[in-house]
Amino acid sequence: MISTKFKHLKDKFKQPKSFRLELPDAYAFPGPYPGSKHYPAPPMSVVIDTIVKYSEDTNAKLEFVSTDTPITFYLIIEKRGKTMRELYMAEVVNGCRHPLDLCYFISCTQI
Repeated sequence: MISTKFKHLKDKFKQPKSFRLELPDAYAFPGPYPGSKHYPAPPMSVVIDTIVKYSEDTNAKLEFVSTDTPITFYLIIEKRGKTMRELYMAEVVNGCRHPLDLCYFISCTQI
């Protein structure tokens, strides 16, 4: 009985896997001047290209489920001789290493 209680707590507090991808500087910092608040988000083609580059850099196979907002994709990785398919959702988020949160990055969260 105690072990099932701990398993329940472990599952309850388990966080989804996530990672962050940096966009090229031209799209990460699109504001024309410091302090700019209203600038457009990067185009979807750049976001998709960044995800594809990440999969190539990590030697993971990539399979897109949806390229509309939010982008969903499978990362197919080999781990300890097993093939794992992990489903992720990617969205462009405002705010990163700039002190005024004037940049964009891609947040990928496992779903």
